[in-house]
Amino acid sequence: MNKIYFNNINQKVLLDDDTKQVLLDDIQIGDIYEGGMIFYKGDGYGFISALDDAPVTKVWGCIGTTIGSTGNTLGDGEANTLDIVGGCADTASAAYYCDNLSLSGYTDWFLPAYDTMNTNMRQELYVKSRGNLTGDGYYWTSTEVSSTQSKPNSFMYGFYNRDKTDSLYVRPIRKYII
Repeated sequence: MNKIYFNNINQKVLLDDDTKQVLLDDIQIGDIYEGGMIFYKGDGYGFISALDDAPVTKVWGCIGTTIGSTGNTLGDGEANTLDIVGGCADTASAAYYCDNLSLSGYTDWFLPAYDTMNTNMRQELYVKSRGNLTGDGYYWTSTEVSSTQSKPNSFMYGFYNRDKTDSLYVRPIRKYII
């Protein structure tokens, strides 16, 4: 019989009794795993949200500069974040914060793309009251609109393009491999 254990940072781990290997097939959306909460589980990979927002709100940054991080769909956030950090020296930006975050032993955090936050995170975290998301506030996504605006998300109000200088919530995510 397989047993559930908790590792040293209180994350649920299901181990095979014989091999003592983690049984990833048994990990489900909503479980705490590898530094956060699983909100998407796909074919061969999934996404994890940090359990809390950044301790302070952040700007998107790079006002007046077009980065080209226009990817909008599930999985685009990682490339978008690398584009933002590579094209912008603003160390106060949301993308810089995520890219440099070390949390629960993981350093591969990034800023989610708009559709990832609006669809997957909304449905699996906010609607189901998981993950401590702020409903009436706006969260930055990595999806850029222009040299002066980006596309944030509010779980209650949807999105309105906002100036890159606005200070909004940030919720880092990371990818895991099954």
